[in-house]
Amino acid sequence: MSHISYQGSKRPSSSPRHMKYKTVNKLIMVGNGFDLAHGLKSGFNHFSLNYIQSVLQEFALRRQYTDSQIEINLGSDNLDLMPIHVNDDNSFAIFRNMKSKRIKSQLFEKIIIEIGDKNWVDIEVSFYDLLNFFVEKKYVSDIKKRNSELEYIRHLLIEYLKKEEARITITPHPELLKQFHEPILQREALLNTIDEDKKVNSYYLLNFNYTSILKKYADQMPPSRTTLNHIHGALNTEDSMGQEPIFGFGDELDKNYSAFEDLRDDSAFEHIKSFKYLEAENYRNLMEFIEAEPFQVCIFGHSCGVSDRTMLNKIFEHENCISIKIYYYQNGDKNDYTTKNYSIARCFRDKSSFRNKVVNLERCSPMVQPSQ
Repeated sequence: MSHISYQGSKRPSSSPRHMKYKTVNKLIMVGNGFDLAHGLKSGFNHFSLNYIQSVLQEFALRRQYTDSQIEINLGSDNLDLMPIHVNDDNSFAIFRNMKSKRIKSQLFEKIIIEIGDKNWVDIEVSFYDLLNFFVEKKYVSDIKKRNSELEYIRHLLIEYLKKEEARITITPHPELLKQFHEPILQREALLNTIDEDKKVNSYYLLNFNYTSILKKYADQMPPSRTTLNHIHGALNTEDSMGQEPIFGFGDELDKNYSAFEDLRDDSAFEHIKSFKYLEAENYRNLMEFIEAEPFQVCIFGHSCGVSDRTMLNKIFEHENCISIKIYYYQNGDKNDYTTKNYSIARCFRDKSSFRNKVVNLERCSPMVQPSQ
């Protein structure tokens, strides 16, 4: 199923506080946790691990390695590592202990450090942190170098995800599809917005991933009432109306963002998502959807992190948004419902609206995990 233009009516002129809506739509927001739930190793930590393993394997074969990020030459400290037996558990440890390595990319060095500290990494946030420093110092040449480093990583990531997606066959899970189709309950919505439980009028699938897994689910939904939007582009650009994968940062609410505009050098904006959105119709189509009619947001595997805060603020605080429902990740007796709300709260300027719109834990449920 390709992108279907939304054909909703114009939004009601009255405030939701003074009327009850007859129809309500559903905005299904899908992030990387959705792909992970289907067995895809699509996290930035998976990608970084795969890259390090390929570097070590090449070094073990040729006794040297170089690319724009890393250089390793055979030194006395490497002799006891030959041959190198690479696996998921020891790759980062081996790489960190190689004294003759030279990390040429400051961004990649930061990524490796953060993976060592936290066992995961948000590359887009790491990039923005570095960019902030150089923007503040007005070091334009360093900004351009970080842009080049991120673009190289973006290229590697796209190639990695293409191979990873081809590795597995995905069949839509009926129970997860059933969660997509759940009605919008009166007790989940803002007061005085709906007077009874509602069947969903139309579905808007907002895909933050580059992969086509969500498309397989969209193909199982009513075609006349379903829109699929690859808001950050797709590996197959035909799925995303020509939008190539967007990789960067999207938090214009950050207190330091004004310094980017004051710098008066365009290089600071090269990987800011807002400018990438203007290259295709996807963002405009999303705005048409949220402006048209009331909707409930349902979150499946999206971290709601600050790298997308500008867009999420627009969605969450919009007057047509009557509810935000989290399908959280359950791991044994622990779940990420509360930590997800920490991230959602950062996307709100109006904290009262945040408390009123987010559905309580007992009314939410874990997202079905197809690969388990």
